[in-house]
Amino acid sequence: MLISLSARIKDKRVDKIAIKQGYKDYEVFYSPLSIWLFFTFYILMLSLSLALAFLEYWCYWPGYLVPGYLISAYRNNSFILTEDELVVINPNFPFRNLRCYKIECIQKVKIDKNKWFYFLIMFIEFENNYVQINSEGKRKTYYCNGLNIDAYDENFTGKTLDDFSHSLTKKNIQVDFNFD
Repeated sequence: MLISLSARIKDKRVDKIAIKQGYKDYEVFYSPLSIWLFFTFYILMLSLSLALAFLEYWCYWPGYLVPGYLISAYRNNSFILTEDELVVINPNFPFRNLRCYKIECIQKVKIDKNKWFYFLIMFIEFENNYVQINSEGKRKTYYCNGLNIDAYDENFTGKTLDDFSHSLTKKNIQVDFNFD
């Protein structure tokens, strides 16, 4: 019997920003921070009995959780694709950012994973995906750890990096999709 995990996690903050910016007909590719929060607290609860034996070391948890949050908040960018724009949104404090790219100005998009996996797993970063946008002679990289590749209906978000790649290709954008 096959058991699959298919959560359709959304980041409502991205939708609120899209509405506030005046976008009407758009497609959203979420990279929610809540996935990191879920796994962090899940691991904390699993290790609670062991941690109680070392109660005097609990004062070190904030020194671990704050850098973990900052790394994850920086590395979770969501994408909105409209008829004529690609919008990159990071709704996470303190890295809130919104960057718009005109579709006709984008030369190439590269979707790949970073090589920092073994370092970042220490901060409960299980994905190291990024989207690199080449536009008007400039190259900018956006990490999207909550946005996974298609895993046969075992994804946390409704749309995946594969869906994002196909949607970009439909807009006549050259996509370099590099996952081995």
